Amino acid sequence: MAIRYIMLVEIQNLMKKHNLPVFDFRIGIDMGEVLISRIGVRNMNFITVVGSAANRASKLQSLSRTNGISIGENLAENLNEYLYQYLDEGSDPDWQWEKTGTGKPYRFFHYTLDYLKPKEWLTFRFDKEI
Repeated sequence: MAIRYIMLVEIQNLMKKHNLPVFDFRIGIDMGEVLISRIGVRNMNFITVVGSAANRASKLQSLSRTNGISIGENLAENLNEYLYQYLDEGSDPDWQWEKTGTGKPYRFFHYTLDYLKPKEWLTFRFDKEI
């Protein structure tokens, strides 16, 4: 949410202020075991993340709505119940993931809660309406 807020409010407004073209973005997030590794030689290397969760997050990014967030089932199952109302189940013929060991489709969701201003996060509670 914070990244989406910064992109929509801070960065895009700054781009407009300087008469630069505003660009759209998509965010994909999933949860699971990954391996973080440094690849290359000294002074010429980079950090990469590999694993099913990283691969799903990459695909989720491409399936996200413009300026939106898509999340995988593992993450959705770990959200506070209050946030379930802001999940729209996604579907796409290119989405072929299955839940490990079950043979069942691995679901994904579009996260629809509109961003809150940073100061509103201080008073946000999961047991009340926004």
